[in-house]
Amino acid sequence: VHRKAEKVRRPWFKLHAELLRDRNFRRQKWPARWLFIVCCLEACECNRDGLLAERTGNLTIDDLADDSGLGVVQVKEHAQTLVKTGFLELVAGAYSVMNWEKYQPKLDSTAAERMERLRARRRINP
Repeated sequence: VHRKAEKVRRPWFKLHAELLRDRNFRRQKWPARWLFIVCCLEACECNRDGLLAERTGNLTIDDLADDSGLGVVQVKEHAQTLVKTGFLELVAGAYSVMNWEKYQPKLDSTAAERMERLRARRRINP
């Protein structure tokens, strides 16, 4: 079982509606689609700009099989397909979600503080 990175992680990722109209995505088998979603969730956990790697090493096919509920053979097959069709790439032996930085905004460490100030102003001036 892999350990998650300790630095601040985003609790969500943006999944853009255009994915529904993406012909390459629609042509993927359902397990490949699900694996892609799991890879996006893992990318959030790893917090390394889409790279599925942690301080302790790269996420393995076994890790992805465990997290997705798919078999190891299925994960290998569908991960290869996702690489061939441009949804994932291999970077230094680790899978990475393609165009992660294009669709996922950088985490803003001041956002929570700014939101609290905004809420405080709204409480004073409703």
